[in-house]
Amino acid sequence: MRDLKTKRLATLLSRANDVEFLMLCWAVHGLQSGRQKAVDGFLSYPAAAVSNAVHDEYKIHPWELETLITLLFQTPKARVRQGLNRRLNCTRFEAMGDAINLLRSLENAESGLSLGRVHILTELHRVGQRQFPWQLGHESARQIYRYAYIYGQGRWAEEFSRLYGLSVADFMLAGFLLFATSREKRVFSRAIFSSVKFDQAALDRAFALIARPLGDARNESLRLTLEARSKHQGVLPVAYRPSVLRRSPAIVVSGQIPEFIVPLPELALQRVTSGLYFDMVDGGQDLRNDANSRFETYAASLISAAWSEFSCETNARYRVDRNTVEAPDVLVHHDGRLDIIVECKATRLTFQAQFAEDPFDAAERQYEQIAKGIFQLWRYFSHLRRGIAPGTPKESGVAAVVLTLDSWLMVSEEIHANVFERARELAASNSGICEEDHKPVLICPVHDFERVLMSCESAELSEILRTASEARFNGWFLSSVVDELGRRREETSSYPFSPGELLPWWDLKSVIQQSV
Repeated sequence: MRDLKTKRLATLLSRANDVEFLMLCWAVHGLQSGRQKAVDGFLSYPAAAVSNAVHDEYKIHPWELETLITLLFQTPKARVRQGLNRRLNCTRFEAMGDAINLLRSLENAESGLSLGRVHILTELHRVGQRQFPWQLGHESARQIYRYAYIYGQGRWAEEFSRLYGLSVADFMLAGFLLFATSREKRVFSRAIFSSVKFDQAALDRAFALIARPLGDARNESLRLTLEARSKHQGVLPVAYRPSVLRRSPAIVVSGQIPEFIVPLPELALQRVTSGLYFDMVDGGQDLRNDANSRFETYAASLISAAWSEFSCETNARYRVDRNTVEAPDVLVHHDGRLDIIVECKATRLTFQAQFAEDPFDAAERQYEQIAKGIFQLWRYFSHLRRGIAPGTPKESGVAAVVLTLDSWLMVSEEIHANVFERARELAASNSGICEEDHKPVLICPVHDFERVLMSCESAELSEILRTASEARFNGWFLSSVVDELGRRREETSSYPFSPGELLPWWDLKSVIQQSV
């Protein structure tokens, strides 16, 4: 059954012109993202297709479009014969409907096979990793500022500039230009940016990193899947194949004048924000340490800027016997007492950590970092209990958080249990840590922490974090816990930073958009 469904989808995609199908993906996504005017005149569609409601009959999710593009790149074109040849009409919404129905049917068949090998909660983890980034969005000022702060300064930025001949700020500008332009235009040439009053040579170097010729994109897409399949022992459902758009969201199509197609505009911003990590991750431990240090500083600055009642201490150290021990990365005090302790982990989710059938085993080194963060918090609780570490804990208790850049343990209770078991193994090697010190620890992605921080009162933050760390909420997003507790309210404070503090072009973004 799976083979039959695979063949039917491959037949449809083999009859599609690649450029036309990329434009179809762009149009369908735009139609359901509030950009109907940009689509009109190119795509014919039923009126009911203009919707962004999740459960709508005509709803097509962006992660499904991304998967279809991956399969398009990996499908050989049908051989052209003499006479009439069947060809997919990519100017009709119905063409996408046919492709999506075939894709969903294939994914359902493969899910049935996967569930014969993996636990349902592990499968939910993989489903979540595919969908969460799209649901959270890539275009917020928070995300742009956060990654400009972490990767756009310090050693990471210096090495990026040395390797690629442009600053991180210029690289982010190029991504923003592609994002802003592709929201309104399905295809455009490099010349459209010639009036932008910035270093044109730097923009060209940036576009070379972000854009890829169509033929190269097809080759690279196949290479990525073959590489991933070898690590999955040959088992790799179509839903979890790596997407070449994550590294090259702009596709260059040749004609009299080469032109860009950015079928999913948000990925242009993803590439120059969180995607910066993959440009430099192999640069050595010093670079990774620098990024982690900047993440710690960002977390402390965020908490202090959001609520003046909090005072944050970083780089704290104290003596244990004759040794110097580092305290957790951020010690948050409220009314002179220790209220929240935070360990920051800038380790990013690898493809294996997201989509392997056994993510914990396949990406053990990455998950080990999360377990180490839990252990470090438990060790500090032990030192507090024994009077070794300075500080007076709040009488109601201290909230403990491992703050991450990615959504590591969302949905999967099994992976959550594995990580905490590994933390207990690490704690067992430290004779001073006892069961009393194994306090609940919340594993929280920073984007979720930001959202809750902006929408709660300072006096209740610690309580919310401690409640969210209880076993009943394992695998939940922090914001979902807030909803469950009935504590959701409108954001009471605005995000305290502006990308303009780090990106010289940000305050001119409206001018830039008008010029392109």
